[in-house]
Amino acid sequence: MSDDKFKISSQKFQESLKILEHNPEIISQLNDLAHSGTKASLEAIKKFIANEKGEGLRGYAQCALEECEYFYYSPNSPQEEKDFDLAKMIIEKEERIICLDSKAEAAEFELKQLDLEKAVNDKLTNLVTGKTKNWKYNFSEDYQKTVVARMEELKDEIEYLEAWISQARKMIKTEKFKNVPFGILEHFHHDFEGENFWVDGEDDCGDGGDD
Repeated sequence: MSDDKFKISSQKFQESLKILEHNPEIISQLNDLAHSGTKASLEAIKKFIANEKGEGLRGYAQCALEECEYFYYSPNSPQEEKDFDLAKMIIEKEERIICLDSKAEAAEFELKQLDLEKAVNDKLTNLVTGKTKNWKYNFSEDYQKTVVARMEELKDEIEYLEAWISQARKMIKTEKFKNVPFGILEHFHHDFEGENFWVDGEDDCGDGGDD
């Protein structure tokens, strides 16, 4: 770490100490709110952040808010665990819809360009003189059909995902998981989430035998 970076880090640390020293009651209240992990606590911390003028205390309150969100959205029963998983899956599918929407729009734009290209090409191929008789092959109708098929495929998946999300929302019973703010659950992970259980090439778990 360079001296400049060290000075900046040291300065921020000293500023944090001053915040703690000069505002012990406020810090204590924010900590209590964070650890309570209730909806009322979330609203109280958000209100504090909106009204607080000091950058240091706002920053501390933001940390308290994130901690409070963690406690609030952590599932505490089998039903909440199920609803938590559904809420997280909904968010993941909403993110996929955003991606698919972008691709569908790109495909639609490509088709508009192809329509123009075909219109010009059709005009040219009507000039049946000399070498122009082969110009019609400069436009690929097969490619155009491929783009159409891809766009329909994208729209079909989007339609399915939207229907899936709508149905999943109806199955969530815990109120706090019915409309989770975007980005809240991305830091929550199950122990084995993302673990690849398929054998892809060499099994990285070994054969179970003695070495």
